[in-house]
Amino acid sequence: MVSLSNHILDTFFPRQCVGCKRYDQFLCVHCRMNNLEPEHLPIDQSEKNSVHISSITTLGEYRNPVVQRLVKELKFHHAALVAQELGSLLADVLKQSLPAMIESGALLMPIPLHSRRKRERGFNQAALLAHAIEKALPEHTLVVNEDMLIRTKHTVSQTTLEDEQRQKNVSGVFAVSKKSLPSLSGATIILVDDVITTGATIQEAAGVLAALQPRIIHTVAIARGR
Repeated sequence: MVSLSNHILDTFFPRQCVGCKRYDQFLCVHCRMNNLEPEHLPIDQSEKNSVHISSITTLGEYRNPVVQRLVKELKFHHAALVAQELGSLLADVLKQSLPAMIESGALLMPIPLHSRRKRERGFNQAALLAHAIEKALPEHTLVVNEDMLIRTKHTVSQTTLEDEQRQKNVSGVFAVSKKSLPSLSGATIILVDDVITTGATIQEAAGVLAALQPRIIHTVAIARGR
């Protein structure tokens, strides 16, 4: 059931496709077919030892202008409504690419914002996506956990930096909350973010979580590349 707040937003600010400008959805079926290129990329075992990530699942290339507009709508405009649509699409891709994992259960962990940036924006777009994925798979056992992984340092936006600078910018910015479980032994984790470019952010987050010995860490995002 659509919430009252969403109904009000739809009434006064109707959803408009970022591709063709038709009303009803933020990305209509026609524009999805022409612009989204879902990809599930397993990480080579030799690489996995250094980055702690087993796969990356995304909906499309960030260089596509339509995908860029979707991300901007999520971050700066109709966040909750866009997250609903994108979360549903990501859930469909996950069902196809990782069906066994979804059936057995996993923790959806959004990449956290620093408290300062979250106050400025008013929300964490990755958390909205994670909750939308969870909602789109009610028959499965995916559970969102926003409390375990925290961001301890406020940094400049990754979008303003070159590749080498990105790794330095996120080095040491994540930690495990003292309120969290002492171990993730045997757990399956899905890290959720909006865009994965060099992978520096998700690698840093996965490295922190790997110390708690999860069984496997996957990542999912709207877009890949730049």
